[in-house]
Amino acid sequence: MIQNNKPHNSLLDENSIMNPDQLQWIVEFSIKRGKQAEFERLAKEISDIVRRSEPGARKYEWFLNKKENRCVVIESYDSSITGISHVNGEAIKRVFPEILKIAKITRFEVCGNPSQELVNQLADVDAIVYQFIGGFSR
Repeated sequence: MIQNNKPHNSLLDENSIMNPDQLQWIVEFSIKRGKQAEFERLAKEISDIVRRSEPGARKYEWFLNKKENRCVVIESYDSSITGISHVNGEAIKRVFPEILKIAKITRFEVCGNPSQELVNQLADVDAIVYQFIGGFSR
């Protein structure tokens, strides 16, 4: 069971400046052959909706490999609350089901200290949680 307490680790100190509520998500897709153009169109559509309607989404970037058969999405949220808002938002309700018709999630990682509620909401995608132990962002 994931505990959502602040981790006690020797790597954490007063110089660890990551916002303890901030979350990073890394999602990887395998795209069906012949569906790359449709996938790119849907990635742009979902990104536009997230940009417009989710102010707590700080980063929402899609990267396609050279063969155009795999994609990595890097997402950043202010908190578990904004992560939950994303999961329940317009973009996921409307566009994400279309993406899943032409691509499969092959990896879903959450970096940070998500709430148990968010972890529960991500259960269907088998999210792996990596708790923050130290470091910084500039």
